[in-house]
Amino acid sequence: MDFIQRVKKATTGAAASRTMLLANFEVEESWAEGETTLPRVGSENAAAIVNRMDEFGIWLAEGEDTVLLKEAPDPAYLEGIERQGFEVPKMLVVGQHSPMSKITTDARNNPSTLREASRLAGEGVMMLPHSLSVAESDLCRDIGIAVAGPSDDVCRRVNGKVFSRRLADSMGIRQPAGVATEDLDDWKRAVESARSLLQDGRTAVVKEAYGVSGKGIAVVKSEQRLNRLDAIVTQRAESNGGRAMFSVEEWVNKSVDLNFQFTLGRDGATHFDFIKLAETARGVHLGHSYPAALSAAHVDEIELTAERIASKLRSEGYFGVVGVDSIIDDAGVVYPMLEINARFNMSTYQAKIDQRVDAQNAVARAKHFTLQLGAPLTYLTLQGLLAECLFTAERPAGLVINNFATVNAAFGDGDFEAQSAPAARPRASTQGRLYGVIVGQDAEAVDRLDAEISARLERSYGRAA
Repeated sequence: MDFIQRVKKATTGAAASRTMLLANFEVEESWAEGETTLPRVGSENAAAIVNRMDEFGIWLAEGEDTVLLKEAPDPAYLEGIERQGFEVPKMLVVGQHSPMSKITTDARNNPSTLREASRLAGEGVMMLPHSLSVAESDLCRDIGIAVAGPSDDVCRRVNGKVFSRRLADSMGIRQPAGVATEDLDDWKRAVESARSLLQDGRTAVVKEAYGVSGKGIAVVKSEQRLNRLDAIVTQRAESNGGRAMFSVEEWVNKSVDLNFQFTLGRDGATHFDFIKLAETARGVHLGHSYPAALSAAHVDEIELTAERIASKLRSEGYFGVVGVDSIIDDAGVVYPMLEINARFNMSTYQAKIDQRVDAQNAVARAKHFTLQLGAPLTYLTLQGLLAECLFTAERPAGLVINNFATVNAAFGDGDFEAQSAPAARPRASTQGRLYGVIVGQDAEAVDRLDAEISARLERSYGRAA
């Protein structure tokens, strides 16, 4: 049974079930509604890119599965997937959508999408989402489709950082010193705990319960910074019924970021999937390296922790994919559970590629490249630029592009029309993001490919990585 079949069996009860994949990334934003938050900065460009991460769903579908998408992928990109020896699944395209809205919202606003999805539901197809919030539950109700997973309230509860911290406390799982908060009284005690850390010359970090991708996290190195955060959170919580869901803890100096994943079935069975080295910056995920070269002792502790987490999630009514963030500190001590992401994770969508890596006894690096674009970029143009750097079925080393939609996500329909106009005016640079997995026979080969791909992209499209 391969990974996708295992996920289907875990979530639907049958490995051969038909599913509709919904890659509703950053579902945490829905879970965070009504919560007290930290100050944050966002951009429309970044939001538009995240909203086109729905295209990752292509890589978790097989056979009779259908992927729900905001837009039809570039046909040349789909041909490229097939040339690489991977399957292109069936797709249900919303079409009319807003770059600033989630795919869940777009689908609910499109009657023809709802009708076609309802037809598939009548054939026994089940919705398999990235995870479930009230918004996705409402979409499934509109369609009349069963969900391959637990309820939205279970998903929300087990994904909070307060839940993770208290689970570790109750099970004696090693974690950074700190406290979880639910109300202003908890928050005031947490602030004093953080103040003690600062006075000892250590660093504190404040995390929102449902922060994601670097949003909702604040690293605190001075009492002045702590006092400013305290004033903001107190003011916001006082106007929010005193609600203050945060994890406040010591910042641990790390040597390695890790991400591991296991799958918990409806029947309670647990399958440990993988451990990957994770690359992050200021709390933002940048990529993974696979497989992870760790000591047997570290692997044993992580796998034991997975079993312990699984037992708790099982009792909470959760089943499905579970990702866990962990670190090894600069003294070589593993902190096996910083937080639980009981949902699909970025590395979940790399499963088909990982299976190819395992079969070839190769290594891989998943990452994204940032491109500065003056006009939309076609896949054929990109293919010509990267040429022999791309993975193919005949040459199983190179870059597997596993999301092309994010490259042009920030452009509007008018930009695509202007691109083909004979007197199109140059426009200000727009940022795009190219996601891929670089496969090579060893780490040195991956390094060389990464450097060559980055150099080619940078020469044509500015800063590439």
